[in-house]
Amino acid sequence: MNRRRRASAYVVGAALVLGGVVTTPGVAYPLPDTAQPQLALNRLIRTSPFVDSTIKTRDNEGSAYVASDNALWVADDNTNALFEIDRTTGALRRQISITAFANALQIGGGTAAGSSRSQDLEAIAYDANAEVLYAFSGSTSAVPTVFRLVRDASNQFQVESWQPLATEYTAAGWRLADGLLYVANSSTILTMDYASNSLGSGFSISGLTKIAGIDFDDTSGDLIAVNRSQQLVRASMATRTMLPGWKVDLTSLGILDSRAVEVIGNQVFVSDGYDSRTSTDPMNHAIFVIDVGPRLVTVHWSAAEETRLGELVGFYGAANTDELVKTGVKFLAFLNGLDPQPNPTPAVLDPPGIDSTQAVTWNADELTHLDTVKARWVLNDEDAHRLGFMLLSYFAALSGQ
Repeated sequence: MNRRRRASAYVVGAALVLGGVVTTPGVAYPLPDTAQPQLALNRLIRTSPFVDSTIKTRDNEGSAYVASDNALWVADDNTNALFEIDRTTGALRRQISITAFANALQIGGGTAAGSSRSQDLEAIAYDANAEVLYAFSGSTSAVPTVFRLVRDASNQFQVESWQPLATEYTAAGWRLADGLLYVANSSTILTMDYASNSLGSGFSISGLTKIAGIDFDDTSGDLIAVNRSQQLVRASMATRTMLPGWKVDLTSLGILDSRAVEVIGNQVFVSDGYDSRTSTDPMNHAIFVIDVGPRLVTVHWSAAEETRLGELVGFYGAANTDELVKTGVKFLAFLNGLDPQPNPTPAVLDPPGIDSTQAVTWNADELTHLDTVKARWVLNDEDAHRLGFMLLSYFAALSGQ
């Protein structure tokens, strides 16, 4: 195929892609394996009030992510309620009030919890195996208690039962790697079994104190925590030691009182419980969605695409092919910004090539461009790069390249 015929093929391919034919989205990437993690604020999810609502939290202290519902659950220990919001849009879906917790019977059909056990909701955890939510109340004007929420006939979580606790736990998280529920307070971490109301042996991780929120990376099984010093911490559960470089300051992002953390792919969602911001401040009790980098993306090319990459580097004056394909992705993100759509426009690409591979590194502060393209055109990381390449090839072909 000569250069013009090859360029024409890319023109046709780009037109088909941007026309919106269906492909399959990729999986989320895990937190990066690095000793030099980077954090960048992607966006804020408002909770005071929630998006398109007059309802607000007054002190969000716990969170849990239910992937099957794309839902983020938020615990507010001042309104004594749980809120379910859309993880993507931040829109409020429903609220479970203190009355539902107060009316719950102790497991096995015992007495009702009453209001004293429901007035300090501080932590939530979601068990994806059992399809259960656990909500923990503390000891501030309350009696420490754990509640279990299960789905009803309408597939909605409802408060089902409760168990008494000897002490409060400010953090809770469920770990996919071993299927266990973990709770924490101060520097002590323990496993908990709800049905038997029993605790495992406590342990601590050197350097991790004043724990406010915990979760676990589903890929590595590592512990992810935030503390009262506004730090994000990552620790190996195998060695129970902090990973090098993973005690990262959060105040530079605007977080003043880190209370809860959820790991979703290679983003962390950190709830800020700081009480002294003005009511109009978008950071007031917000959930901070944070990109964690760097992210390494492997792209596979055919021999013809590899040749075309070299041509385009010269045409666009790019420093190298890494810069070129990142420019393509960023240009797609720019086009999306000119014409944002409420619904994704799925795109189709041929299978990746098999002749060569390229490793492209994205810093945390660049990831919003990549994730914007993935969401708009329903692509995985690799195909977002390939789509950007096709777009650049399309425009070069229009100029005779």
